[in-house]
Amino acid sequence: MRTIILSILCNITCLLMYAQSADEYLLMAREKSLSNDYIGALEDCNKAIAMDPKYSDAYLTRAILHSLLQNNNASMKDLQKSLELDPDNYLAYQQRALIKYYLNDLKGAIADINNAIKINPNVEHSYILRGDCKYDLKKDNKGAMEDYNKVISINPEHVKAYFHRGMVKCRFEDFRGAILDFNIAIKLDSTQSEYYYWRGLAKKQLLDFVGAIKDFSIAIEINPTYSDAFYSRGISIRFIAKN
Repeated sequence: MRTIILSILCNITCLLMYAQSADEYLLMAREKSLSNDYIGALEDCNKAIAMDPKYSDAYLTRAILHSLLQNNNASMKDLQKSLELDPDNYLAYQQRALIKYYLNDLKGAIADINNAIKINPNVEHSYILRGDCKYDLKKDNKGAMEDYNKVISINPEHVKAYFHRGMVKCRFEDFRGAILDFNIAIKLDSTQSEYYYWRGLAKKQLLDFVGAIKDFSIAIEINPTYSDAFYSRGISIRFIAKN
């Protein structure tokens, strides 16, 4: 999710090009945040707000920094202020949804993402986050699938959308379809152990234990502490030995 946060910061930078005041401090804050100098960035945000107390994007940027510094209460207050000043700031809704997701307020997160999508329906991060919320709720797998489909329609190379859609397909017991999605995810990024692990699980369900063992082994090579992969590989090896 840190990728989403950094993407929001980049979008804010584009908006700042047109700000009438305090933009210099906000740009400096963004540059410092991208260098992981969150304290310095926070100080610049404070200066921007002191110059213009009604600068919605300054509160949004400061909220993101508070979140990165694990201060969610301060972040939520700034997001509320940002939305009071600019009710159409979809980035503020998106960021607040992200915090609610971290806090396991999945229904609250979905409500905020719905508002973000209503304002700007073409942002892939909104759909991936809403899909993740629906997946974690375990009550709207169809809705999660639709959101991941939307992400892929916006960005056909969004690796996590394929991976997460494959996970949903596993819930629907569409293991062959899941494998196709995991294949694409691995083609786009072959460094993630969980992609191989989940493909191995799907192959295991189709009784392709040889293929499953290969995937579990690759997952272990990438992450030698992947206990679930060790366990699943052991189960698969025992099945072959008994048959």
